[in-house]
Amino acid sequence: MLAAAAALTATTLAKDFTPERLITAPRPSSDFQVSPDKTHFLLPVSHSHLDGSPSTHELYVYQVPQNTVLDQSSQSHLRSQDKAIVLPGISFATWLDDEHIVFVNGSHIYSAPLKSPSETQKLASLPAPIAEDSLKIVSTSSKGEKRLLFTAEVYPDGTLEGVGKVETAAHEEEWGRAKVYGGDNGAFFRHWDQWVRPGKRSQIFTTILSAPKKAGDSWTLAHDSFTNLLKRTEVNTPIPTFGGNGDWDVSEEGVIFITKALDLPQAWHTKSDVYYVSFKSGHLELLSEGQHGAVAAPRFSPDGEMVAWLQMAKDGFESDRRVLQIYDLKTRKHKSLCQDWDRSPSDVIFSADGNKIYLITEDYQQVKVFVTDLLQGGKDVTSAVELPRGSVSSFVPLSKDVALVASSSHRSLTEIYLYQDYNKSLYPLTWFTGSEESSLKSVEWGREPEMFHYPSPDFEHEDRHGWIHYPRGYSSKGHGKKKWPLLVLIHGGPEGAWTDSWSFRWHPEVFAAAGHVVVTLNPTGSTGFGQRYQDRILNNWGSFPYRDIIAGVKHVLKREEAGVDAERVAAAGASYGGYMVNWIQGHNDDGLFKALVCHDGIFNIMTGAFYPADELYFPESENGPGLPWDLSARAVYQQFSPEAHTAKWNTPQLIVHGAKDFRLVESEGVAAFNTLRRRGVDTRLLYFEKEGHWVNDPRNSLKWHQEIFAWVEKYTGSGPQEVRGSSSSASLHGNESESGAHEKVDDNVGESEEQSGAGLYFQ
Repeated sequence: MLAAAAALTATTLAKDFTPERLITAPRPSSDFQVSPDKTHFLLPVSHSHLDGSPSTHELYVYQVPQNTVLDQSSQSHLRSQDKAIVLPGISFATWLDDEHIVFVNGSHIYSAPLKSPSETQKLASLPAPIAEDSLKIVSTSSKGEKRLLFTAEVYPDGTLEGVGKVETAAHEEEWGRAKVYGGDNGAFFRHWDQWVRPGKRSQIFTTILSAPKKAGDSWTLAHDSFTNLLKRTEVNTPIPTFGGNGDWDVSEEGVIFITKALDLPQAWHTKSDVYYVSFKSGHLELLSEGQHGAVAAPRFSPDGEMVAWLQMAKDGFESDRRVLQIYDLKTRKHKSLCQDWDRSPSDVIFSADGNKIYLITEDYQQVKVFVTDLLQGGKDVTSAVELPRGSVSSFVPLSKDVALVASSSHRSLTEIYLYQDYNKSLYPLTWFTGSEESSLKSVEWGREPEMFHYPSPDFEHEDRHGWIHYPRGYSSKGHGKKKWPLLVLIHGGPEGAWTDSWSFRWHPEVFAAAGHVVVTLNPTGSTGFGQRYQDRILNNWGSFPYRDIIAGVKHVLKREEAGVDAERVAAAGASYGGYMVNWIQGHNDDGLFKALVCHDGIFNIMTGAFYPADELYFPESENGPGLPWDLSARAVYQQFSPEAHTAKWNTPQLIVHGAKDFRLVESEGVAAFNTLRRRGVDTRLLYFEKEGHWVNDPRNSLKWHQEIFAWVEKYTGSGPQEVRGSSSSASLHGNESESGAHEKVDDNVGESEEQSGAGLYFQ
C-alpha cells in the first residue's frame, strides 16, 4: 500500500508544474534579429541552473519560410527545433550581412559565417567591457563598408581606455569600502539595486568595418579605434536601470536616442528627451522640444527620413499615457498622432514600406498589436493581429503582409510565430515549451485559465477584471462536499496588470499547481483599461483598489462552480502588492484571509516609500501634489499608510525582503516583522542578503517558492477538503454591489502578464 501510494505521488509530481520546472525552463528572448534579406533570424536562449552555476546561453539560427501559403497542417513541421542551427555560448548576436553574424565574447568582438559558424574571426579587442546585447550594424554610403555600433559605460573623458585608468585596483578597493555623493544636483546616488558610480555613463560608440576583398576573406576593422558619438556630453543612454536596445536606433545617416533631461534633477523628474546625432557632423539635435514627461521607443522609418517615438505629457508622472510622436527630419516638422486613443503603448514599429506604424500595448489583460495608417493622418487605431490568447512582446514586419511575432502566454514560453495578414493567422516557428530538452515537456496543466469580470463596488456601470487559475485535478462538476483553498495574488505597480504572458517570478500557474485555486485581480490603477481606470488610484492606494480586491474575492467565493472554500483564503503580493497585503492586514476584521504573504512591501508610506526612495518622483506623483514636510500634504501621505492600523494586525503573515532593495528599503520588512511578533501574531521573515526588489538567483527563487507554499499551506491546506463550519461566509451575501451581483465570465479571450511599461516602480 505504501509503495503504491508513493508511486502515485511520484507520478503526480512528475506531471506537476513545479518551481523547479519553472526556474529551469528555457528562456527565449523576444529580442530576435532578422537577417537583411529576411530569410533567417537569430534567437538568443538562456538557461538558469539550481546548482549555483552561472546561466548558460545558446544562439538559435532559424530559417524563415519563404513564398509559402501556410495552414494548420504546416505547424508540426514549422515547430521542429531540429531545423535550427544552435551555437552554444553566445548570448546575443546580430547580422553583419546575409551570410555573417557578429557577437561579443569576453573582451573581443567576433564575426562568423553562417555556413560554418565555428570558423570565427576576431574583429577587435576591447579595452573595456561593452553591453554585449547592444551590437548594431548599418550600411554606409560607401560600398563595401558597414558601420558597427554598441554602447559602453565610460567616465567623463569618454574613452574606453579611460575606464581602466579610473577603476584601478586601489580605486576599486576604496569603492568597496566607502562611497561619497554630493546632494546638489538631484542625481541618483543609488538606483533599483545598484550604487551609482559618480561620473560614469553609458554612451554610443561606432567604427567602420570593411567587407571581404575576396571569397574566403573576413570582415575587418577599417580603423583601430572606436569613436564615441556622445563624447564630452553628459548623455546617459540607454537610460538606467532598465534601458536597453530599444532606447536608441540607427540609420545610414545617424543615430536617435533617448536620455534623461540634462537640465533637471533626475531623482524627482521623469522628463527625458529624444536626440538625433549625425555621423557626418557629430552635432546633437534635440527633437522633443517643449514641456513633457518621459519619452520611449525612438525609431527610424525604413528610409531613415522620419522618426517616431512615444511621449508622456506630464513630467514627474511615470504612469502617464504615452502618445505617438512623428518627426520629419527633412522638414523638421513634429506632430502628435492618435491623441484620442485611450491606451499607452510600449513600443513603436514602422511597417516595411514606412506607411504604417504598429503599436504594442496592454489591452484588457493581454498585450496586443495595433496599427495606424500614416497616409490617413494617423487618426485611427485598429487591431493589427488577431490574438485569441497570449501576449505579444515583439513584432517585426518582413513585408506588407508578413511579420514575425514573439508571444507568450500563461502556459507558453516566449515563442516566435509567423504572422500572415491575409488570413489573420499565427504559425509557430519555435516550440521551446514542449521541446525534448524543456523542463516543461511532461507538465500536465489544469483547466484553462479563465478571464472574468465583476461589477465595480465604487463606480456604477463599470467592471473590474481578473483571472482564475485552476489546479490539476480540479473539476467544474465539483468534488462533493470538498472544496479548494483560494490564493489571491496582488500585482505591483500599482500601475501594472496581470496579463496572459509567461513570468519567471510570480507565475499564477505554479501556485495553482501547488493545490490552490488562484485568483489574480486587476483593480483600480491597473493598466490596459484606459487612463481614467488607471489614474483613479492616485491618492487612493487603500480605497478603490482595496474594495475592488475584496469585491473580486467575494465574487469568486459566491460562484458555486468555482469550488473554493471561504474558510481557506490567503493573499500574497509584492511591492505595491506587498503594500496592499499590509493594508489588508489592518482591515481583515471579518477574518476573510487566513494567511498573508508580503514581499518587499510598504509598512509606512512616508518612511518607506518617500524618504528613502531612489526615484522620488514616484511617491510625489502618487500621493501629491505636495511634499510630506508640508502640513497640508502630510495627511495625504498618511491616510493610507498601513502602519496607522497596526493595532488590528492579527493575521499570520510571511514577510520577504531583499537587502539590496533600494526601491523599498529592508527596514519596511523588518518593521512589519517586528510589529507582528511583538503583537504575538505568527510571522516569519525570509531575508535575502544579495537580492534587490526581485529575486534573481535561481536558488533563492526556489527557496522563495518553498517558503511561500509552506506558509500558505500551513493555514489553508492544499487540495480539496471537506468544508468546515463557516464564520465569515455570512459576509459573502451582504452588499451585492460589493460582492458582485451577477457572475460574468469571458470565454475565448487572451492573456498577458509581466507588469510592464507604466507602473514599473513597484513590481
